[in-house]
Amino acid sequence: MRIGITPPVAPILAPHLIRAFSANAPAIKVELQRLWLTNLTAALGAGDIDVAITCGLIPEPDGIASAIFCAEPLLIGIRPNHRLAERASLALADLVQDVLGVTPPDLFPAWALCQQQALDAAGIAPHTVLLADTDLSAARWTEQTDVDWILLIPSLTSGHTNTVIRPVEPLQLVPFTLQWDPGRAKTNAVSRFVHAARSAPLPPGWHVQPGHHSYLPSDR
Repeated sequence: MRIGITPPVAPILAPHLIRAFSANAPAIKVELQRLWLTNLTAALGAGDIDVAITCGLIPEPDGIASAIFCAEPLLIGIRPNHRLAERASLALADLVQDVLGVTPPDLFPAWALCQQQALDAAGIAPHTVLLADTDLSAARWTEQTDVDWILLIPSLTSGHTNTVIRPVEPLQLVPFTLQWDPGRAKTNAVSRFVHAARSAPLPPGWHVQPGHHSYLPSDR
């Protein structure tokens, strides 16, 4: 079983799903590959991987099946001395006049796509600058004096010792997409993994989405 993931999937979701799958299919060897988003889509289409998992809403190529099956809450990171640091939660619109630090698309295209989709969903277009930190979690963003705030998900909060992290109000979710090619499954390993991923209980704090077998309309 060859699974391709983009970097935001690596800290929490991928290990969780592999553990859940391996508990019921210990004889199936799982090979995990970290790929940029453009390479992920190409690798799946070429048959170099069997399953792809990424954050964000991505197109569904011909012959590929997709499921948006889980999501993490969007978070906001601000400086300890920010004017809104005492609030328990923040609306994205509260920060529209501040400078947002965003991930360079050439470094982490999947997370950059998610950030833009979140801003579009909220209907805001703050001034943005590219983060100089080349680590996905961008824990050193506060060293960049021209940045007032950043966007995060719980998977990316590790190492943020100097960031005040607040949930977005109202709740806004960052979706994660599962894709696979049913026609290339030479054994039942692919279908078993897809079923396991769409059925397994999610990590604490995660939300089921329509592609998960336990999803109910009340989960919206």
